[in-house]
Amino acid sequence: MKKFLLKTKLLAILLAMNLFIAGTAFGQRFAVATGNWNGAIWATTAGGVAGSAATPTIADAVTINSGVTVTVNVTADCASLSFVQAATVNSTVNINTGITLTVAGVLAIPRPGASTNTMAVGAGILNAGSIDFSLNAGTTVRHRLTISTGTVTVTGSVIGSAGNTSPSIIFSGAGLLQLGGATTTAIFTAANGTLTTVAGSRVEYTAAGAQTIGNFTYIGTLILSGSGVKTTTGVTVNGTLSMEGTSTVSAAPTYGGAATLQYNTATARTAGAEWVNTFTGAAVVITNTGVITLNAAKVFNANDDLTINPGAGLNTSGTNFGLTFGGEFINNGIFTANASTITINGNATQNIGGFTSTGLVSVTKNGGTATFTGNVNADDLTMNTTGGGTTLNLGVGLTHTFTGTWTRTAGTVNGGSSTLNLSATPGPIAGAGGTFTAGTGTVEYSGAGVQTLAGLTYFNLTISGSGTKTLGANTTIANNGTLNLAGGTLAGGAFTLTMNSTSNITRSAGDMTVTPSGAGVYNVTYTGATKTEGTELAGTGLNNLTLNLTPAESLNLTASRTLLTVR
Repeated sequence: MKKFLLKTKLLAILLAMNLFIAGTAFGQRFAVATGNWNGAIWATTAGGVAGSAATPTIADAVTINSGVTVTVNVTADCASLSFVQAATVNSTVNINTGITLTVAGVLAIPRPGASTNTMAVGAGILNAGSIDFSLNAGTTVRHRLTISTGTVTVTGSVIGSAGNTSPSIIFSGAGLLQLGGATTTAIFTAANGTLTTVAGSRVEYTAAGAQTIGNFTYIGTLILSGSGVKTTTGVTVNGTLSMEGTSTVSAAPTYGGAATLQYNTATARTAGAEWVNTFTGAAVVITNTGVITLNAAKVFNANDDLTINPGAGLNTSGTNFGLTFGGEFINNGIFTANASTITINGNATQNIGGFTSTGLVSVTKNGGTATFTGNVNADDLTMNTTGGGTTLNLGVGLTHTFTGTWTRTAGTVNGGSSTLNLSATPGPIAGAGGTFTAGTGTVEYSGAGVQTLAGLTYFNLTISGSGTKTLGANTTIANNGTLNLAGGTLAGGAFTLTMNSTSNITRSAGDMTVTPSGAGVYNVTYTGATKTEGTELAGTGLNNLTLNLTPAESLNLTASRTLLTVR
């Protein structure tokens, strides 16, 4: 019993000591003079003498007197910080570059009657539990938080003055404001304050849960991170909306003409209301490693671009939602197009990155040129444009494979220096509308079976695969171009094959039964194993014959031939 009483007395003494320590540790600090945070500017009362109190610690509530400017020149902490509401002369707290001030609780910046209270973060760092701009409502901005290139992190809410716009957060550079608070009655919105952003500035809403986004116009970057639904009613994005974490939006913001929607997350997600079906900003950018899956077909107006950065991915979904490009498609990542229709539209000059789809590629432009910048693989290609000078350019050094039908209705296809591989049988090309400009490119008929060739002027024409490939109309090989016999049999049917001057026939496999014609001279080259001549040597314009056969192989002639040179 005595031991119990002794322990009880000791506990009581310790409790009393703790209460005493707690009572004396949590104190008030008033900045009663202008100077540095760690200088002799502090007092324990508003009317006290400078230097009569120690520098504030995390245990102290700090008040900035009227007319006082405090410079935070060292890493500093306090329990709370407030400006005097009844100030008659400007009061300011400046945080030096790279210096951190942490306010564990409330940072109160009330509106004084005839002066200005300013928390100037500059290029420093401010951490606060919450910010309260309330009290003494008015419309003239007299209480403000300013940021240049520094960082402000608020774990709770920023409260405005209900019914007026006098509170103000003002960016002047590429600073960052992170807001973790959820909704309150007078949360900082356009009705209860003013947020001024600039190019390069970032405002991030970080709550792990529901959060109201201030309905301001964001000129820099608006970042929605964390999780939960972010209420975006009335929000305007003139810079970038960056979707990060797993957060979603309640509604699409209003996008300015130069706005960008960015997905920057390592977590796979399905696009939401933020990606409007017809995008009216400047670009959608997908970055980081989380694959974004479409929730609907998407249309990009003229000059609106889609970019997939390295390591990032876009999936059109098992529903095969289509994409319509009116601007550029820059694909440096992983684009899973499934069986979606890819439409190239508008009248802008466009670059279209490579992709693979088992669906249709439809070119419906009404002006300008769209140029492939990567290999395209798809089922059908439909060319049906309006407006003069509308062109699909196949690009430089690429290979495009279409397993279905190339439908020619209107518009120009320019072969560039790429290969267009057509494997459908029996008719890989439908229609004869529009124009084909060969450039220095190659058209390859590669079907495993009978195919009919379009009657065009080709620069390079390759016959591969198997079966008979028959001319569907009179066909020409351009000056310096090459007919490459790599498989199957090329037949003329009722039509002629014209070899223009200095054109070439190269035969590595397969053969031909149509006799070349035309006034120009052409050259023949054999490669590989033993060959028996076909009609390639029967044309009247035969010029040079080159044998690149293996040492033990030979060319078998079926008739005497006249030519200029044998090599």
